Amino acid sequence: NLVTITLPVSVTCVEEYAFSNCTKLTSVSISKQVQNIENNVFSGCLCLSSINFDGTQDEWNAIKKEEGWDAGIGFGFDSKKYTVYCTDGNIEKQ
Repeated sequence: NLVTITLPVSVTCVEEYAFSNCTKLTSVSISKQVQNIENNVFSGCLCLSSINFDGTQDEWNAIKKEEGWDAGIGFGFDSKKYTVYCTDGNIEKQ
């Protein structure tokens, strides 16, 4: 029944399958302290539409993201429809 979550600034790695099958999850807030997002973190998160990141787009892009980290986001198993909201603009994934 998890709908939103804010990761504490102490989190530097979001581990594999951390939010897998959280089908009601709509929003995640991630600090710029995160350095790694592992595979299938959001697998089956069909309602996830926004990732709020407290850094810039360059800082977001610098995070090591394993292949398939965003598999299962949006409507349908592998649609990847979401927006990353950064301090200097947004990144749309369609």
